[in-house]
Amino acid sequence: MTDHYSVDIAIVGAGFGGSFTALILKQMGFRVLVLDRAKYPRFAIGESSTPIADLILRKLASRFNLPALLPLSRYGTWKQNCPELGCGRKRGFAFYEHLPGHHFQQLGQNANQLLVAASSSDSRSDTHWLRADVDFHFMNQLPKFDIPCFDQTEVKV
Repeated sequence: MTDHYSVDIAIVGAGFGGSFTALILKQMGFRVLVLDRAKYPRFAIGESSTPIADLILRKLASRFNLPALLPLSRYGTWKQNCPELGCGRKRGFAFYEHLPGHHFQQLGQNANQLLVAASSSDSRSDTHWLRADVDFHFMNQLPKFDIPCFDQTEVKV
């Protein structure tokens, strides 16, 4: 038997981006369906948040009434509310400039380095995500909003 769904938007990819987008679209009134060819939970390379990404996550979770996602915007609230989801604390990070075809050289006075401000405390710090846990958590929010999601589903065009 084949199920039929009438939707406004089909999202291909059930990871963090696809699931978060589906949740927002559903809260905006769209009928949404999510498809992914992988089986969840799945391995994915980790991510690390930035102060701006954390701010955007907080604003979107608040604006679209997604309270289960709000704690993921800071290390302290994450560990307090979602201790089962793997994450690490990130107090700051740096960007380094180097040129293609040349070995990296640290220039005097850190001329080729940009240090992004560290968080004021561990509880307010950014996070390193264990993507397998985070993606699965976001995907598991979908049924709570009546969003059909099918993993192990290939889309051919």
